[in-house]
Amino acid sequence: PVKKTAVTLDTIVREEGEVFLRGKGSADGFDFIKIDTQGAELMVLQGGLTTLRGATFVQFEGSTVEYNSGGSCFYEVDEFLRSNGFYLYDHSDDLRHPMLFRTFGLGQWDMLYVNPDSKNLPKELKEKVPVFCGSSPEKKKVYLEKSSNSDHSCLDDQKYWKVFLTGLLP
Repeated sequence: PVKKTAVTLDTIVREEGEVFLRGKGSADGFDFIKIDTQGAELMVLQGGLTTLRGATFVQFEGSTVEYNSGGSCFYEVDEFLRSNGFYLYDHSDDLRHPMLFRTFGLGQWDMLYVNPDSKNLPKELKEKVPVFCGSSPEKKKVYLEKSSNSDHSCLDDQKYWKVFLTGLLP
């Protein structure tokens, strides 16, 4: 076994943040968090709650399969981010590789989450006032009242993704 010393995201930001920001960042710290840690994204976020509170966007590589032993899958990171006020905004770079992921479906992709309540939210997003699926009960109620669509399964928190992803896992 190889032993490594690990530090949390909050520790790195607290101890080295100014070096990365070079004096040009906001007083709130980092606005955009990008994580690509081959399945350790959830652990990074759990160790970065203070940093996460100041962020507007979080990008990470989502996976439908356990990439590394003990690694997190998309729905686990999604659940954590939503519980901290972040909602799926976009995805890209869909990666399909039957030999690598042992599935004929989607293996990995980049996910972009947004905190719609961030004071640093771009003006263009503030003007659109999106109501993200899975957001607060009040927002769900407003959405349901405004929508004529009878299929609101995306509002059932994790139920949709757990059912969908279960069918993709080997």
